[in-house]
Amino acid sequence: MIALLLMLILADGAALPGTWRGRISDLKCGAMVDAACNRRCIEEGQQAVLVEDETGEIRPITNTDFVKKYVGAHVEVNGTSKDGQINVRDVKRLDK
Repeated sequence: MIALLLMLILADGAALPGTWRGRISDLKCGAMVDAACNRRCIEEGQQAVLVEDETGEIRPITNTDFVKKYVGAHVEVNGTSKDGQINVRDVKRLDK
């Protein structure tokens, strides 16, 4: 029953809650995390991304403004994921 419900939710394209760890970069630079360069690219209109620790996967962040002050930082983000993109609700800086 639970598996069927999960399949229906996924088929509907619902956003799923989650927590991810990685570094904040931008779509143009991707996995090349350089805070100064990433900050410039985001100021020029590039979308923020999370470069995941575990997989190196680059996950676009739908609400770039929410993570601007964390560009280049190692973070843990909480939010929802839909179609591979993360809508961030909370950010915790992991490096000081």
